[in-house]
Amino acid sequence: MPCFAATGAGIAAVKRELSLTPELDSVSKLADTVAEVSADDEWTPDLEYKVALAVEEIGMNIVSYAGLSNDQAIQVTIDSTPESVTVVFSDPGPAFNPFVDAPAPDLEASVADRRIGGLGVHLVETLMDMVSYDRGSGRNNLTMVANRAK
Repeated sequence: MPCFAATGAGIAAVKRELSLTPELDSVSKLADTVAEVSADDEWTPDLEYKVALAVEEIGMNIVSYAGLSNDQAIQVTIDSTPESVTVVFSDPGPAFNPFVDAPAPDLEASVADRRIGGLGVHLVETLMDMVSYDRGSGRNNLTMVANRAK
């Protein structure tokens, strides 16, 4: 359910809350929502790129690896304020902290020799200004924050 609230001249606070099925089509819907929030709140192209890439990576990982059935919703909140953009993913899958449990990528190995896994999480950690994970109420809760340039 979309929520809008103006907080100042030129830049508004925009919040979107989504409940998504664990299907690939949901990642496209999520990408569309990021683009809408970006346009509504006048993000810079750099900010939109970073947030869109991180959101797509985490969304794809949850859809692909969390082992959710179609009746288990992924909750996503995008909260854009004049200071930052915060995205929270919440899913009812088995406990998994990607910042601890995902394999660390071997950035020195050639592409042919790298094992699969971990590079996307590394990318998210690099793109975002803050990432965190907690497990609460039987859900994985992953938070990402990108600060807005002043």
